[in-house]
Amino acid sequence: MNLWSVHMDPNVWEDPYEFRPERHIDQQGNVFKSNHIMTFGLGKRSCMGEALAKSSLFLFFVSVMQHFQFSKVPDSQFSLEPLVGLTYAPQPCLANAIKRFQ
Repeated sequence: MNLWSVHMDPNVWEDPYEFRPERHIDQQGNVFKSNHIMTFGLGKRSCMGEALAKSSLFLFFVSVMQHFQFSKVPDSQFSLEPLVGLTYAPQPCLANAIKRFQ
C-alpha cells in the first residue's frame, strides 16, 4: 500500500502538505478516527502490534512531557520539508529540554 498517496491526497485533505492537527478534532475537542489515516495498514495485513505501539508511544510521550519542558532554540528554524531518501524523514531541529522539578 502506498501510504504517502493516501495521506497526501489533495482530494481528501485541503492543503495536504500543511501540518493541521485540527483536521482530526471535532467541535467538542475530541479526537476522532479518520478512514483516511492508515499508519498501521489495513485488513488482514495490518500491523499486529498496533495496540502495543500506541500504548507504548503514549506512555513514553507522557513521561517525557512530565519530566521536561521544551522550548525552541533562539534563532533556529523549523522546516516541514522532508528529507528525501528511501523514505521521507523530518529535518533536524534544535530544542531546549529543561528538566522539571518534582
